[in-house]
Amino acid sequence: LHVPDTEKDRRHLTKDSPRSFTVRSRLHIPVIVSGKVIGTLGLGSPRPRAFTRRTIHVLSFAAALAGVAYARIVAAEGAQQVESVFKAVLETSPSPFMVLDRQGRVRFWNRAAQLHLGLSPGEVMGQQVLERISASLCGPITDLVQGTGAHDPGRPVIRDALVHLFDGREGLFHAHLWRLVLSGEPQVAVMLVPSEVPGPDAADQYRLLLEREVQLRGDIIEKKTREHREAADRLRGTVREMVRVLGSVVDVRDPYTAGHQRRTADLARAIATAMGFAPDVVEGLRIAGTVHDIGKIAIPAEILVRPGRLSEVEYQLVQTHVQIGYSILRDIEFGRPVAEIVYQHHERLDGSGYPRGLKGDEILPEARILAVADVAEAMASHRPYRPALGVEAALEELERHKGTRYDPKVVETCGELLRSGAFQLLSPSGKG
Repeated sequence: LHVPDTEKDRRHLTKDSPRSFTVRSRLHIPVIVSGKVIGTLGLGSPRPRAFTRRTIHVLSFAAALAGVAYARIVAAEGAQQVESVFKAVLETSPSPFMVLDRQGRVRFWNRAAQLHLGLSPGEVMGQQVLERISASLCGPITDLVQGTGAHDPGRPVIRDALVHLFDGREGLFHAHLWRLVLSGEPQVAVMLVPSEVPGPDAADQYRLLLEREVQLRGDIIEKKTREHREAADRLRGTVREMVRVLGSVVDVRDPYTAGHQRRTADLARAIATAMGFAPDVVEGLRIAGTVHDIGKIAIPAEILVRPGRLSEVEYQLVQTHVQIGYSILRDIEFGRPVAEIVYQHHERLDGSGYPRGLKGDEILPEARILAVADVAEAMASHRPYRPALGVEAALEELERHKGTRYDPKVVETCGELLRSGAFQLLSPSGKG
């Protein structure tokens, strides 16, 4: 539901709208699991027509991610696994993120929170530290976790806050608050995003800040007893959905290479199939290809989209995405070594790759295939620092290093597929 201007749609003006301003535009995205709407994610703004297509896209991604989290948590055999993977994602987030229990004690505290607020996890875990951070958040968070006051289900649960930074300054943040119910215990997740709303002073910023509503509805603690086959089918379907959502994370942060992971995965699957690999191996490779750049979630967006070549330090930072991707994926049971394939996809046969300098048979066959598919797609497509070079240029580069950097059989199979037209590597514009 997107309402660009509520004054032109009187159904969306209510007597209990926030007193500080009238919500002029609203955006609500459904959270869908197995075809059923279990809740919504919503934003509100005092300005008409405040939400761009990009805002809608990002909120849609967040709703999909929430749906995946819901589905995985209700699966009895996968709840702990989901918690670990999403905590791994949040741990790499550049935004401060914390989870508080009913008593306001810290249950999760990421590295960005330590950096911005000057408090390490060891100092805050199990402690009540909210008043040290932002007194203005105490009331809303207390009401939210207890389900009382103006923060019961359906009410806005995002507020603006002056947060005390570790160097003595005060920073203006959007404080995003989610009410969670895990194992029957209400908790609050808090994400702090520095305000980027233009204005000559803090008062103007406060006046312009969005009043946002994010409310997940539904009981996420119910665990149903099912037969083994049904549980396995559900788990496979959820893993596929999780892979799709995780794969879209990099697209949101790096629009210049949107779709790269999917196209790389499709080419890698085609190569593996043509080489006669078993279906389960091919599927594991497809999954790895779909999320092979997930580690870039921790790389600053300004580096990912910079229209020019990177400095040596910046390039080394980008290289860390393989280790980060491995740390995010290693605790998920895919049935195939997906995390290790992602970890190895920049290794080269002669040991010139990274991060571990693996050689020859030390590199998994799936990682060798993914390496070739990744290079072929990247060279054939547009990048911020150069136009698309085309398929033929990509194949010439692969053939130049066949047997040294790249597996000869994989390069030959890739060339046969692309030159024969059996596989078409389409660019985002739709041209081969």
